[in-house]
Amino acid sequence: MSECNVDNNSCSIPHLISNNTFLDWVNHYNAYAVNKLNNLEIYTGWSGDGIDVVVGSTGSMQVNLADVVSKGITFNDVTIDGDLKYNWDNSTVQGAKHRVFPQGGYTGISGGFTFGSSVRVNELAGDTEYFLAKADSKDFAEVFGIVSNRVLGSAPPYTIDNTYLEITTHGVVEGDFTNVTASGNGLSAGCVYFLSPGTSGGITPTEPAISGQVSKPVLIGITADKAMVLNYRGQYLQGSGTGGTGGIDNNKKILHVGSYPGSGVVRGDIVLNDTSADYNGWTAMNETNNDANAIVGLCVTSEFAADGEYYIEVVNSGFINEAPVPGAGILYYNTDTGVISNIDTGNFFGVAWGTDPYQCIIAPSGSSTRSTGRSVIIDGVTYGSAINNNLLINGGFDIWQRSIGVDSAYGSTGSTYFADRWVRMDGTTGASYGTHSIQRKTFAANQTEVFGNPTYYATLQNTMSGGITAEYIHIENRIEDVRTLRDEEVTLSFYARAGSSGVTMDIAVTQYDGATTTTTYPGTIQMGTVWSKYESTFTIPNITTTPTGDDYLGIGFRTELINTTYDIAKMKLERGDVATTNADIDETEELDKCKRYYQRTYDLDERTHSITMLDNNTPSISSMNFTITPEKDTYHTFDIPMRKTPSITLYSPSSGYTGDGFNKTANKDLRNTSGTYGWNNMPRLSPSGGSMIGADYINDEGMYITVPSGTVVFDNVSVHYVADSDLNENM
Repeated sequence: MSECNVDNNSCSIPHLISNNTFLDWVNHYNAYAVNKLNNLEIYTGWSGDGIDVVVGSTGSMQVNLADVVSKGITFNDVTIDGDLKYNWDNSTVQGAKHRVFPQGGYTGISGGFTFGSSVRVNELAGDTEYFLAKADSKDFAEVFGIVSNRVLGSAPPYTIDNTYLEITTHGVVEGDFTNVTASGNGLSAGCVYFLSPGTSGGITPTEPAISGQVSKPVLIGITADKAMVLNYRGQYLQGSGTGGTGGIDNNKKILHVGSYPGSGVVRGDIVLNDTSADYNGWTAMNETNNDANAIVGLCVTSEFAADGEYYIEVVNSGFINEAPVPGAGILYYNTDTGVISNIDTGNFFGVAWGTDPYQCIIAPSGSSTRSTGRSVIIDGVTYGSAINNNLLINGGFDIWQRSIGVDSAYGSTGSTYFADRWVRMDGTTGASYGTHSIQRKTFAANQTEVFGNPTYYATLQNTMSGGITAEYIHIENRIEDVRTLRDEEVTLSFYARAGSSGVTMDIAVTQYDGATTTTTYPGTIQMGTVWSKYESTFTIPNITTTPTGDDYLGIGFRTELINTTYDIAKMKLERGDVATTNADIDETEELDKCKRYYQRTYDLDERTHSITMLDNNTPSISSMNFTITPEKDTYHTFDIPMRKTPSITLYSPSSGYTGDGFNKTANKDLRNTSGTYGWNNMPRLSPSGGSMIGADYINDEGMYITVPSGTVVFDNVSVHYVADSDLNENM
């Protein structure tokens, strides 16, 4: 028989068999049974860090978590079954922390996030992603938490286990905050810090106060390097002021119109109170109900329901962001037509000063002096820190319809438009040119040097030497009507930088009355090599002559002394002696303003004179398309009425050929369709040297297009056009 390990609980004592002797039985008993019995005992248990073991007298053993757990003990992968009970009164809670893996992974963490950065969460391409927060809009100001740690893996693959941001959503964070404060210093005890509207992820002790920003508290300082996260609800500032005083520059009232809908009052209506009318007397002014003495204000929120009751929101004085009135300048209500517009003929009275399609002041000082009725001024006007409108169209270089300098630097000399409304005036003769260029450049999406998240800026250079016998090189934004701003104080603000430090340029004011050009230089700007904001206040000279023809006011710079590159962005001209913030630009609205002077069928990313086919037989959606009738003509109305009758140039979308169109049915340009046949086997004729397509009876509203050659009835024709009624004088 084999030996049996008596210390092994799984070992069984073997059985005796029938032919075993008595001696075998004795040895078997002594070797196995006795030794096995002698080794039986109640097993002991040892308590450890955080674990208590109690051994019972009958062989039972109970294991529990200790009442007191020593500091420094680490439990890995602990699962709690039941309730985890915690005495919050006896502990210091550092914070609730979460690990996240932001967009860009390793690159995203190392390149953009730092300790103390405010982080927002958003969906990108179906995935949850994390970005730096910023108080310049409602969407960007939704703070998820504060970066309290960054962990960067030493080598790929980078995963959430080795590369992550630690985000504290509430509680205490401790570390170096100097990278996220505007001053570059630590925190101050008891100071509340707000999400910065100017620096992505940054914080500021100054509460945001500009319309369109968000007042969002995120931290309160405990020491210079310790803070409590305050993930408070942000307040969107719809009027200038702070989160505590928001709306200080307007007087909004919510009016109860009744328990059922149907008042008919909508955003943009002038609201009056007619005691004989239903809906508590609140009604919209119209052609028949227009008693100026009953006016309450301007409706900014159409009828809406709340808990089964119906209301409207009305403003009767002050500044309005996202204004429900059209246009700029003094706006009038015409009591004959019931329309608010810039037109002050007929029976009218002033209701607002429109600063652009999104902002207005109810009602402007002075509007009542031009009206035949009572002004809507009831509670007076508070200008506060309202954002003034930009008197320059495309001051931010957002629209470049002419494509000059878009794909690459434009190196030609001479005078030319480049971005819409912007002209380079080359007033030199006999010069030996070096670099003479214009180019559109794109800002990085996460740049913070230029406020307002602009898309583009203009970079230019005018280097020359020897033989300069004429005066200047200007860049200028042209404003229709030389009388604009005459003898008024204005402020010009913009961002700029140069290729070398200390170079200068003069502010240039050009007034052209249709016959004579007068230029003054009211100030000089000295530029550095980093983006900086410059502001200058001056008075536009008076004009005493009678303007004729295409007169204009040009605002810009004299630049021939800059012997290096220079960049310009976000230029703004406004009345008064204060430079207010640039409002965000809606590209569609800005393009519509430019189209009054210059418009075309091409999309913004399509070049004039270029081929714009989707395939061999399909022009792009942007082209103008029509079907040939027996008269071989069509009428076209411009998207936006133009300043005056424009010049028209037509292009084929298939070849870019000037003065031609594309016959989609024949799959050829009009000039190449001879020898082909169309509907009812009719032959097409396109005689050499003949007119293929033309624009006649052109005015500021549209044009009449004829197709004398290259088609038969029912052919489909596509064509591009450029309509130019710009201020092209002195070019």
